[in-house]
Amino acid sequence: MDSIVDSIDDLRSELHRAGETLLEALRPEFQELRKAIVDIATELRYPSRKQFRHRTDPRKQVIKRLIEENPGITNLQICREMDKLQDKSAHYAPPRSWPCRLWWESYRQVGNRVHSYIGSVRHSVR
Repeated sequence: MDSIVDSIDDLRSELHRAGETLLEALRPEFQELRKAIVDIATELRYPSRKQFRHRTDPRKQVIKRLIEENPGITNLQICREMDKLQDKSAHYAPPRSWPCRLWWESYRQVGNRVHSYIGSVRHSVR
């Protein structure tokens, strides 16, 4: 009976050592998997801003083009050009938050908004 108990104990010891050896061999793979899981969980929790594409404002694109074509153009001239484009498409109308329907009206009534709006485009062109 003692020999059976001894052989069972020996088998347990061998299995335990084999398990530890296997665990040591697989440890780097487990660490890589753990890191990948953490990265995936982080990405799911905080999605990258790169995934969200913001459509660029067509008004700002046109203003940028006008400034690039004529660097000395005034804000009032830009407003007049935008009013011409607005006749073709409503995409070029002043922002909805402005109380005016035309750019030149906006230039007269809410000049600071127009200047800061166009100024931000001028700043990005520099």
